[in-house]
Amino acid sequence: MRTLTVSVLLLIVAGCGDSSNALPVPVPNVGPTITVLEPSSDVLMVPGPAVRIEYVDEDSEGYCTSCLYADLDGDIATTNDRISIALDRPGGDGATQAVTWDTTGAASGAYTIVAVADDGSNAPMGAAAPGVITINFPPSVSVTDPASDLEAGMGSLVRLGYVDNDSDDAATTDLFADGDGDPTTTGDQHVIATRRAEQNGTPHSVDWDTTGVPEGTYFILAVTSDGRYSPAEATAAGSVTLVDTGLAIELLGDGGHIEFIEPLIGTRATFTIEFWIKPTRPPIEDAPMTSRNAVYVEGYDGGGAQDGATQNFVQIAGEASGVPGLEPGAILLSRFPASSTVGVFSRPLAESAWQHVAIVQDGGQLRVYVSGQLESEGAAQTYSGPTALLSRIGLHADPVGGDSFGEFVIDEVRISSTARYAADFVPAVVSTADADTLSLWHFDESFGDLTVDAAGNEPDGVLVATARRVVANR
Repeated sequence: MRTLTVSVLLLIVAGCGDSSNALPVPVPNVGPTITVLEPSSDVLMVPGPAVRIEYVDEDSEGYCTSCLYADLDGDIATTNDRISIALDRPGGDGATQAVTWDTTGAASGAYTIVAVADDGSNAPMGAAAPGVITINFPPSVSVTDPASDLEAGMGSLVRLGYVDNDSDDAATTDLFADGDGDPTTTGDQHVIATRRAEQNGTPHSVDWDTTGVPEGTYFILAVTSDGRYSPAEATAAGSVTLVDTGLAIELLGDGGHIEFIEPLIGTRATFTIEFWIKPTRPPIEDAPMTSRNAVYVEGYDGGGAQDGATQNFVQIAGEASGVPGLEPGAILLSRFPASSTVGVFSRPLAESAWQHVAIVQDGGQLRVYVSGQLESEGAAQTYSGPTALLSRIGLHADPVGGDSFGEFVIDEVRISSTARYAADFVPAVVSTADADTLSLWHFDESFGDLTVDAAGNEPDGVLVATARRVVANR
C-alpha cells in the first residue's frame, strides 16, 4: 500500500512541471509612443531654408511607422491645415531620428511640428513640438517722394509718397521728418504720421502738414514694423527745405491794387514775368468788367481808347472770348496795341490754392508755365504802342470798358530780362535777385504802404486802397 501511494504522487508532480502541456498566457499589444524633440524653442525665419526636426518613436512589437507634418493651428485633431514633411517612416525603437523640412514656398504663418505614430492595431498616437516655427518675410519700405530736393513754405502741405509691404499684413508704417538724416537720433524728428496700415506694395501718399515745424532742411524717414523683425527703415532721395514765405498781398476785387511809378516790361521782346498767386474766387463768365478777376502788370494812362490805355498785362480770363479752350480762370499775356489774337494761355487756375505762374517771352515765342509745368506755347505778340507811364498789379484802368480789379493773394513777383525757363522746373518758394532780375517784390514789409524792389532797381510799389498784407502760408 505505501509503494503505490508514492508512485501516484510522482506522477502528479511530473504533470505540473511539463511546460509543453501548459496553456499560453495572453500578452497585451501596447500602442506606440512618439515625442518631438526639435524645435524645442520658437523659431522665426523666412521661407526657403531647411529646418531640422528631431523625434523619438517606439513600439513594443516594432511595427509602427511615423508621419510628420507642419500644422498651422497646432491641433493634432485637425488635418486640413497640414503640410506633409515626411510620411510612413519606420519606427526607431526609441532612438532619436531626424528629418528636414524644406520650407521653400511655404506661406507665412506659425507652424507647429506634429508627429503621428501608427502601429495599425491601436489608435494612432500624436505629439507636438515644444517650439513653433514662424515663417514670415520681414517688412519692407521705400520713400518715393520727394525724389529730389524741394522747398516748401512753412505751414504748407507737402505731399509725400512711399511704398510698404508685409507678407502677413501685420506691419504698420510711421513717417518722420528728420533734421539730420540719421534715424538713430530721434531728438530732431517731427512726427508726420503714425501706425499707417501697410498696403501690400501699393504706392500711397500722405500730406505733411508743416504747421509749427521750424524753418530748415528735413529728410523724410519711413519706419515699418511688424513686431517680429527689426523695423525696416528708408529715407527719401530728396530733402524738404521749409522756408519762411513771409507776407503776401491780398486784393479784394474792390479797387485795392499795387501801383508802381515806372513801366516794368515796356517794348521788350524777351522777358519773364512770374509770381505766386492764389485766386480767392474764380472769374465769373460774362460778368461786368469790375467783377472780373485779373492780374494786370502794366498800364498807360495817356490815352482815351483801350489800345492807348493798355500796354502789357497778364490776365486771368474772366469771360468767354470765342477762343477755343480759353476758359474763365486761364492765364494769358496780352500786349496792346498789337495783334488781339489770343493763342497762348494756360488751363484754368485752381481756386483757393497757391500756384506759381510764369510767362516767358523769348523773342517771337511765348510760353506759359503753371507750377513749373509747361501749359501752352506759341507765337508771341509784339507791342508797338505808346510808352507806358506807370505799372499796376490788380487794376486795369480802362476809360472805355471800365476799370477791372483782381481778387486774389499774390506773392514773390519777379520780372527778368531773360527767357528764364525753357523746360519744366521746380518753382522756388522764395525768389532771389540775380543779374537777370529787373524787379523783385517779396511784399514782406511789416508796416506802411511801401513795398520795396529787392533787386535794387527801385520801381518800388505802393499799396493802394484796400490792398493789404497777409501771412503767405504757402
